[in-house]
Amino acid sequence: MLKIYRAVQIVLLVGILISLILLLKRPQRLQVQQVVPPVAQAAAADSFQTKLGELEQAHANGQTGLEAHISSQEVAAALAAANPQTANQQVPSAQPAQPGSAQQSSTTDDLNANTSLSPDQVAVTDQQVVFDGDQVKGQFTTKLAGKDVVVTFSGRLGSKNGYVDFVPTSFQVGSMPIPAALVQEAFEKKILNDASTRDKLKLPDYVSDLKIENGQLVLVEK
Repeated sequence: MLKIYRAVQIVLLVGILISLILLLKRPQRLQVQQVVPPVAQAAAADSFQTKLGELEQAHANGQTGLEAHISSQEVAAALAAANPQTANQQVPSAQPAQPGSAQQSSTTDDLNANTSLSPDQVAVTDQQVVFDGDQVKGQFTTKLAGKDVVVTFSGRLGSKNGYVDFVPTSFQVGSMPIPAALVQEAFEKKILNDASTRDKLKLPDYVSDLKIENGQLVLVEK
């Protein structure tokens, strides 16, 4: 009986060690890291804002059903511009104001309000966003027990009752896979059922739906 007990202890210890190794092991990057020139990154962020501005203007003019197709590079640049403190490189300031820039500035303010980290949130670094087929794939580095840990996920984006909806298809911490069902449950409990975080998922008044299609983010105007 004692031998069986010790054997179980050894198995549990080995399992814990393997789990720790997998948690801290860095997975393969979603894409090869490239140095994006500041000018190109700023242009991508401006393109993102321009497309949102065009949707908002179309809605104000009474048009419906207009679509904006946004690349992952444009989204990544916009996120970097909205959160320069968590980005690898700070996006340079935009060009001097042009006609219609006030509208784009308003859109930028909305983006900053919805993506800035609050004091109780965990800061993330080395963010990657990739659109592949009909899925979004993301990867970022955060802290776990004082150690850098890489989180990688994929899933499908949609809308539900005026809010962004996310259905995870895969999730892993380090190189350890986590069941998607557990992630979905945590997502619904922590985000969808929490008013403070749920509000950040609310779609703009001029957007009726969003999805990933052919490797691009598609926003559908109301």
